[in-house]
Amino acid sequence: MTNPNAITAQSSSNGIERELLEILHDEMNVEVSSGDTDLLETGLLDSLKFVDLLVRIEERFGTKIELEELELDDFRSVRKVAAFLRNQRRKRQAGVSAADPQRGVQA
Repeated sequence: MTNPNAITAQSSSNGIERELLEILHDEMNVEVSSGDTDLLETGLLDSLKFVDLLVRIEERFGTKIELEELELDDFRSVRKVAAFLRNQRRKRQAGVSAADPQRGVQA
């Protein structure tokens, strides 16, 4: 039997990857051949484009990426960025639930 949570996570990941590819292609004019392409090693993202991507991710996904959380390996490919964002979302939801499980809102 298929785990419905796995399907939801997979759908969420694919949606995040699509949005990231859209940001890269439509907003930043960066052509990425696959979700596993190393954005840094191939030179698709230099330091300025990397910072631009971080800002666009924060705006699009409504998240704040703290310097302490920033690991270059998490941003090497679209697939890795999507996994990082899913983990960020889980941490944020866990924090909200722990703060006020009745309302799901931090006090």
